[in-house]
Amino acid sequence: MGMYDRTLIGNRRVGDGKGNTDKFNAEFQKRGGGVNTAPGICSELIINDFDDWYLPSTDELLYMYNNLYMNGLGDLKKSVYWSSTVGLELYCIDFVDGSEKDPLAYNQDTVKHQVRAVRQF
Repeated sequence: MGMYDRTLIGNRRVGDGKGNTDKFNAEFQKRGGGVNTAPGICSELIINDFDDWYLPSTDELLYMYNNLYMNGLGDLKKSVYWSSTVGLELYCIDFVDGSEKDPLAYNQDTVKHQVRAVRQF
């Protein structure tokens, strides 16, 4: 299995990223893996004693693009970022222009993209 499985649905709305990340990590655990996946890496982070990091949903990434990246904040790169949104819709955000991308359009979902962990506060 690649990083994402289209039979697992991850919602795209702001506030859905944490639940999506938890869902993917639980599924990866059932399958005996999850190491070095974007959801797994985000969940394992501990920064400044905070351990509640997760992989953002598509709309959360778009919020970051519009409110942080476009204002030169957050040290975000001009690159494609993974989201925790999966389904028939697209689920990567290209920070070059804010467009949504489908990693399977690159022939596989193991293509390396940026990962930006976030947390609710």
